[in-house]
Amino acid sequence: MATAGNIVDGAFKLCGVLVPTSTERTSALTTLNDLLALWSAERLLVYFVVEEPFTLVVGTNVYTIGSAGTFNTVRPAKITAA
Repeated sequence: MATAGNIVDGAFKLCGVLVPTSTERTSALTTLNDLLALWSAERLLVYFVVEEPFTLVVGTNVYTIGSAGTFNTVRPAKITAA
């Protein structure tokens, strides 16, 4: 998964800046954080993919996912495979 630093470094490379100064990198990280905060304020979502392994129990037919579920984790927006 890409980190904020990876995203910033990729943006600099697209702009032709191969080695940004520490001030430029800090400024770019601040700008990225500001952009994400703006999207959050406008209720826009930034999706990400997470793989979480869960142990299945023989004889259990129904599982629930969520903060009080069989699998205690953040409720996913989408499950692509089980």
